[in-house]
Amino acid sequence: MKPQTGAVNVLERTSHYLKSGVLRNKPVWLQAVANNPPTKNFLKEPKTLKLEQSIKVDREILPNPNAPLYNTKSKNTAKSLYKIPKLNYVEDELREIFYKQHPWELSRPKILLENSGNDAKTQDWSKLTQINKQLDGESVIQRAIYLINNESKTLKEAYEQSRFEFYRLRIQQELEEQISKEENSMFGASYDVTPVEFGLAKEQEFIDKWVVDATELTKISEANKSNVGDV
Repeated sequence: MKPQTGAVNVLERTSHYLKSGVLRNKPVWLQAVANNPPTKNFLKEPKTLKLEQSIKVDREILPNPNAPLYNTKSKNTAKSLYKIPKLNYVEDELREIFYKQHPWELSRPKILLENSGNDAKTQDWSKLTQINKQLDGESVIQRAIYLINNESKTLKEAYEQSRFEFYRLRIQQELEEQISKEENSMFGASYDVTPVEFGLAKEQEFIDKWVVDATELTKISEANKSNVGDV
């Protein structure tokens, strides 16, 4: 099959038409196409991508003990040969592990606004707490990366250390909030119910009403059955 080259030869054909007098006025797009000519290479090349990871991790491919001794089925790699490869970073794997272990951290409100957009450049991850960032799962990830790059920790050791530092700070934060709430209550402060507590209370009202209605209907149903049996 002959490749269709009419579209990529538009620059040559238009220039020829201008010289021969077929076109009198120069198209406005001619100079732009001349500065950025279309490619004429129609050969598909495999997509390769080298990611610059923020940490150096030695990955060992372990054999599957349940795999057969010989692979008799060839893998069909032709479909994925020219596909754009996926971006895989170690940070994404750590985030997935952390939030799978701590799903309730996703329910905490996040601050997405920044003053300058360069807050990450001023953060010092030699400690977990930051002035311009709240304590969350991303703090654990960045702290683990710092430990790997600066203290020669392995990936597992760095993640475990940053995770336990996170636990310690989270417990301290919750204790301070509880103590502050109790002190404010002593001086007359009153706290309304949270949206979660309000929703649970409303749900409990419907459940209690359902229990009463279900009990009455059950009594009526049993009475009807007994009357039918007597007849």
